[in-house]
Amino acid sequence: MVASFNVVYRILVSVSPQLATVTGSATVTGNNGTVTYTQSTGSTYLTVSSTGAVSTTGTLVAGPYTATGTTSHPNGDSGTFTYTLTVGTITQSAPTTGSVTTTGSATFTHQLAVTGNNGAVSYTQSTGTPQLTVSSTGLVVRI
Repeated sequence: MVASFNVVYRILVSVSPQLATVTGSATVTGNNGTVTYTQSTGSTYLTVSSTGAVSTTGTLVAGPYTATGTTSHPNGDSGTFTYTLTVGTITQSAPTTGSVTTTGSATFTHQLAVTGNNGAVSYTQSTGTPQLTVSSTGLVVRI
């Protein structure tokens, strides 16, 4: 009798233009016992631990990263896994700049917005005056 089990990967990816860091783990269903992962080949930048934790060694440039190996558990069942992470690039589409004019206002707020994204967007302010801030959610505030 051949037994089988399914592996489901749950991955969190943090992306900036052409860079990504990854953490996550594999969740196994249909198994009878603890599954052990043994990575045998693949990128040195992408690793799968014996518990199925998937991680990177740092930031990754755009491209594919693959890890392969075997799975086993105490009842003698075994199998193979192939995990491929493809890091893409993010292209900022127009508008990339903008301005708003207000008169007679000591305070000001405005919400930045994006379209066409797949998942949450996070903003990081890199320059500007201390009186004008951009939050991680894209809220622009004049203090």
